[in-house]
Amino acid sequence: NCINPPKLENGVWFHRTAQTPIQVGDRVVYKCNPGYVGKGPSRSIQCKDDSTWSSLLILCEPRSCGNPGEILNGYYKGTSSTLGSKVIFYCEKGYRLVGRNYRMCTANGWDGQIPRCESGTCDDLPPIPNGETPKPPNNEHWEIGMVATFSCRDQYSLIGASDLVCTETGKWDKDPPTCKVVECQPPPKIRNGRIVTGWRPPFKYQKGVTYACSEGYTMVGSKTIECRENNEYIPSPPRCIKSVDCQQPRTIANGYIISAPRSTYKYQDRITYSCNRGYVMVGNNIIECNENGRFVPESPTCKL
Repeated sequence: NCINPPKLENGVWFHRTAQTPIQVGDRVVYKCNPGYVGKGPSRSIQCKDDSTWSSLLILCEPRSCGNPGEILNGYYKGTSSTLGSKVIFYCEKGYRLVGRNYRMCTANGWDGQIPRCESGTCDDLPPIPNGETPKPPNNEHWEIGMVATFSCRDQYSLIGASDLVCTETGKWDKDPPTCKVVECQPPPKIRNGRIVTGWRPPFKYQKGVTYACSEGYTMVGSKTIECRENNEYIPSPPRCIKSVDCQQPRTIANGYIISAPRSTYKYQDRITYSCNRGYVMVGNNIIECNENGRFVPESPTCKL
């Protein structure tokens, strides 16, 4: 008798009579698991006179699912087409994928359906109150790459982006703008300074105002402010402070000043320190002349 036929990786054996033990001269036949294909000269082995088995001459190799399917205006990427492999589908520029973007090689072949690539379009744009919403060329479709330009009626200002682009995802790259009446109050005056541009009305959306300080004064803040959609100026108007001089910065032990020396230091002038070789800096390496005529923060130190 023969017992325990050799195991076949990714396969099973069976005996026509299902009797055990198996008699001398009987054969067992091997079958590959689903998804595998048998390769070899024989699918069976025989129980020999010495109660041993003849050589096993079959291998079970993963089946190939073949081509996962070609798509018009698209392509797929994958390293293999055997059992368990995955391919991913892509569309050429200007097209968008409809359907699942991948397929898996299973025991029954490629799963799912072949996706398709459709010419990319974006939805029509909603109308905006007090403005003009653009229509697609020839009243057909907004295709990928097209630009839609909005505009507002005379007394209204366009808030947001005027140009929207239809992207490869089939979505517009920005939200549509709005049209709003925007007019700021006359720009505020500042002490020890004056408005040099933008002082005449009307003070409409995004109209800028530029300030300058009187002689002997230094500006703190932005010299230009702008009328924004909330009818206020952004940022706040600057201040003009009396010009100040900072004292010569102190030297530091085991370090030195990198920046070129000056006879006087004005508001917002900066000093940069560095340490000698073998030392590390403790503190900030840059200090600045402030409106009170002092360098801030404190000069750093150099530690061995």
